[in-house]
Amino acid sequence: MSEKRWNTSYEPDSQGRINTESDTRKQAFHTAKYVNDIPLSQAPSRQYMVKDKNTNENLRQWEYTNTKGQKIDIREDR
Repeated sequence: MSEKRWNTSYEPDSQGRINTESDTRKQAFHTAKYVNDIPLSQAPSRQYMVKDKNTNENLRQWEYTNTKGQKIDIREDR
């Protein structure tokens, strides 16, 4: 049985954003929490919907507070 490995080598782009695109939704979510110092077991402070600026599609977004006390938003792009 193969062991799951999370990609933790993501580097920020010129705007400071990190692309967490992965093979699965779970991997992307795990990586987004990892690179933003959010404990994997932590539940979001809130969850809400936002409109995509390009497609006008509703996207889910979660708000977390990381271990440094910063508010972090994670958005589920499709």
